[in-house]
Amino acid sequence: MTTVLYAVVTEPIKESLFNSFYSQMPADLQRKINSFRQWEDRQASLIGRMLLKKALLDNGLSGNLLSQIKYTSFGKPYLSDGPYFNITHSWPYIICAVDQQKAVGIDVEVVREIDIRDFTAQFTASETVALTSAVNPIALFYSLWCKKEAIVKAEGSGLNIPLHELDVLSDRTSYAGAEYFFKPIHIDPSAVCWLTASHPLEQLAIRSINLHALNAE
Repeated sequence: MTTVLYAVVTEPIKESLFNSFYSQMPADLQRKINSFRQWEDRQASLIGRMLLKKALLDNGLSGNLLSQIKYTSFGKPYLSDGPYFNITHSWPYIICAVDQQKAVGIDVEVVREIDIRDFTAQFTASETVALTSAVNPIALFYSLWCKKEAIVKAEGSGLNIPLHELDVLSDRTSYAGAEYFFKPIHIDPSAVCWLTASHPLEQLAIRSINLHALNAE
């Protein structure tokens, strides 16, 4: 089972709610949250961890597992004994995916007008052809980009993955001997979100979370 919880935060949350969430974080996560200069990043980091806590509880696990989060040499957070998780945000969307089986990656991007030519070097030849002939190249660009980013986050090896060799035109792809499966997460027409895991994403639970209700649990 893969659980996806998301929150849509259109304005700064009240100080009382922030403080309530913050008090539930272990000291190392509090330091991480404090390290962000922009309020958007601080709140996204905090809310992302609250979504993770909720997902852990929904899966019959302890929210205290937050204190057991470790980091790889590339900075990817993980739990030694599982489950696997990944958090992404593109304001105002904050999303957490938790998977009981294997590593999971998720990426969300708010759609904006961009010059696709600036990113040509990051796509395979077949992806470049598809972008050139697409009826809506911006939509295809964001779909391909989110898929690539989702794999980067699932792998946890950062920029070491050569994006221009990673073809994600179909609903699955292979990288480093592993097969990855993709699933779109439909949140809002203004955003594109893709989930990936190294197993078919057939059992998927997606829930929108109200922050005030989250605080009451």
